Amino acid sequence: MMPMKSGIIKYYSLCFLFYLVFVMWVPLVHSDWQWHSVYGIKLFHNNFIDINGRYLSNLLEFYAVRSEIIRWLTYSLFSLCTILAIVQFVKVKQRALYFMLAFGLMLIIPPTLFRHTYGWFEGFYNYVPATACMIYSLWYVVTTFDKYFVFTKRHHIIYYIVSITGQLFLEQVTLFNVILIIGALIIYSFRYNRMHPKLVLGGLLTLIGTIVMYAHTSYDKLYGSIKIPHSSNEVLTLALRSYQNLTISITNGMFFNNIIILTLITIVLIVLLMQSSDFQSVGLWEKIIIYSGLVIFQCYAIIIYQNFNFRQYDNFIVLNAFNFIIVLIFLVSTMLTMNYLEVAKYVKRMLYILSSTLIFLMVSFSFYNEIEQGYFYITYVIWVVMLLILLSQVELNRKWIIFAVNFVVTIICCTYICIMFYVDYTNDTRIGQLKYDYHHDPLATSYKVEKLPFEQFLQQPTPKNKKYEKLFKQYWIIPQDIKIKFVPYHSVKRDDDI
Repeated sequence: MMPMKSGIIKYYSLCFLFYLVFVMWVPLVHSDWQWHSVYGIKLFHNNFIDINGRYLSNLLEFYAVRSEIIRWLTYSLFSLCTILAIVQFVKVKQRALYFMLAFGLMLIIPPTLFRHTYGWFEGFYNYVPATACMIYSLWYVVTTFDKYFVFTKRHHIIYYIVSITGQLFLEQVTLFNVILIIGALIIYSFRYNRMHPKLVLGGLLTLIGTIVMYAHTSYDKLYGSIKIPHSSNEVLTLALRSYQNLTISITNGMFFNNIIILTLITIVLIVLLMQSSDFQSVGLWEKIIIYSGLVIFQCYAIIIYQNFNFRQYDNFIVLNAFNFIIVLIFLVSTMLTMNYLEVAKYVKRMLYILSSTLIFLMVSFSFYNEIEQGYFYITYVIWVVMLLILLSQVELNRKWIIFAVNFVVTIICCTYICIMFYVDYTNDTRIGQLKYDYHHDPLATSYKVEKLPFEQFLQQPTPKNKKYEKLFKQYWIIPQDIKIKFVPYHSVKRDDDI
């Protein structure tokens, strides 16, 4: 990290303050109720032996649902650290501007990702800290090959910390970090005929963290189920699962859900292409192919995919294949475009590495039996990093741009706080109303409870099955024997509403 100045510290403090105020109004939802129950205490006393090896995620979730101070501070700190890790990739003097850009881009995260991360504490502690560690490790490892960059002692210390702690949040990040450090050590040794001592130490710490996680007994069944497919049926099953994951879950999660940031990336790429003398010297048809490849995804997604609601037709094999071909054309065109950009070698190398990381994640996700939506938080952050790197090659050092960015980010922050304050207020109101109705009419056959506004930003704040309804009642100290009917928001008319 760059030496801190009073100006940039002010922006860091404001970002931390926003998340601190915001998280105060985020209610516990879904599995958070379960972690708050006796079940969570049992898991803690059994050293999480009955769940998984995400020790730090589980530990943070256990304490966070029981202590508001811990919840507020850790939520704010990890959110800030993620943005700081993102900004590390950008080599510019205007650190404050790019910090605010990164902050703003993380605020316009798609609702599906927001719901599985910032709107759900278990999801937050699983995905956000893991991603922050992964992104910082990726930056550090890649930057070791930049002979002009001078690391500080703080850089090394942070890397050593995230090398071991980053392995204890999420299995996918654990495996990625192992592959990253092994690949870096091999490439560095071949390139310089020696081992990098800092990378070796980081690799050892990464290995220790990996062993700690996968020594957990919950993975015994996983090890036993891993086998190389031999029969044609096994190969066909694996291929079919990979195809479905690639054409449905991954296509939607990595591309169609991220239409805003991908459109911004396309715009910046086109601007940089127009400024490139190398690109201007190519033939007309080559220009048409590159430009068409960049914009075809956005045009298809906005004009056709969204208007005709193609998402609900994910059982149509041909349509899924066509969607995947569209995003593949966009991805290939993006990588080809980078070859024409007139940027420093370090920048171009970083863009290729980030693109390769996305492809690696796509391939690895395709083999999963079930893809959690939170996994795509990692890919979204990588898109953000790529956009910031591209923006750093455009002249943005103008007062009106800085003012506009700060103004827009401030408006978004205020909007988020107002929304979540209203959600929390409505949640308290509906619980209070339920207790009031039960107290005044304990013999009623059922009680109506309204759903919350803006539920798309939270992970099931209204229980959808008996299990979570029981946990909901237990958390809010509501008798288990009463019957609750959850109805749409503002559908219950009461005397005080007239």
